Amino acid sequence: MKKKKSFLPILVSVILVLALGTLIFFWISKNSMYPYKENKEITECWDYHKKELDQTKRIEFLKTWLTKYFDNIEVHRMYQDLMQNYGQYSTLKQEYKDYLANNRENAMFMYLYGRLLSSTESEALFKESLTNNANYYWGHLGLAYYYFHDSNPQKTELAKAHLDKALDIDQTKPHAYFSILNIFRAERNYEKKLEVLEVLTKFFPKSRDELFIEYAELRYTKREEYFEVLKKKLKQIPDSIALRKTLADLCLSEGKADEALIYLEDALSYAYNDDNLKRNIHLQIATIYGKKELEKETIDHLKEASKIGLEGEEWIKEHENFAFLKDNKEFIEILKDAGIGLIQ
Repeated sequence: MKKKKSFLPILVSVILVLALGTLIFFWISKNSMYPYKENKEITECWDYHKKELDQTKRIEFLKTWLTKYFDNIEVHRMYQDLMQNYGQYSTLKQEYKDYLANNRENAMFMYLYGRLLSSTESEALFKESLTNNANYYWGHLGLAYYYFHDSNPQKTELAKAHLDKALDIDQTKPHAYFSILNIFRAERNYEKKLEVLEVLTKFFPKSRDELFIEYAELRYTKREEYFEVLKKKLKQIPDSIALRKTLADLCLSEGKADEALIYLEDALSYAYNDDNLKRNIHLQIATIYGKKELEKETIDHLKEASKIGLEGEEWIKEHENFAFLKDNKEFIEILKDAGIGLIQ
């Protein structure tokens, strides 16, 4: 009489394999770098700022936006950065001093107030934010910034140690990588810089074009390969002005002015509300047409740039590419309106 086979060992083996697979999956999920998606709250703010140029309205929006997402640390960081850009530092400092006073045990406000101070008080607050939780990512990030940027003397190795700790805690955020990148830039450690840039470009495969350009320039030393890689990246980030300008510069360095003009004139259609950027692109296009001594095209782009403002652009009257215009009435008028003066 045949004995019945027991399925129990097989069942146990299957369960163990599934459990191991699940553990591996969660470990990979925690420690792998997926394309980083800025949360919808951050996207909401950027979208508003692209459309609204009035600073007063922008500040009003920021205050309402912060109230709406008050528990989000990345919203607070962006709020602080933008408000400082708008010259609101004193108001901002008092706001966060009050927030901390009303939430004295809250590590988030210790960190947020500390990042505004840039002093030994910052160091104390960052350390305090780690008191109840030694694995507080932002506390380590704050200390790393302080030791590298604000400490006197600078304590680079200590900054690196805290960034290593932050990365041990969470590799799914890009912030610590940005900080270590700044250290390697300062040290001119191109090998390590390339490694970190490679990581960051994986976080942002379809954005942060400047990061990719910096990475590609180090990674692809052959000019032809570098050029082709940038062209390929432009298909992934079709609205990238930085990629177009870099491609144009590469074309110009090889004497391909007509190809450079295509990239630059195309870039104008993506400049949106950035007047400074549009002015600079118009000026670059004007210098290219000027080298060709194409009077109408050169003047047209100088006029567009002058509508935005040319005050302080003294180099225009000295630039050799504009020398052929020295007797042109429209050119003289453009210089005069900008207060630049005339070519002698």
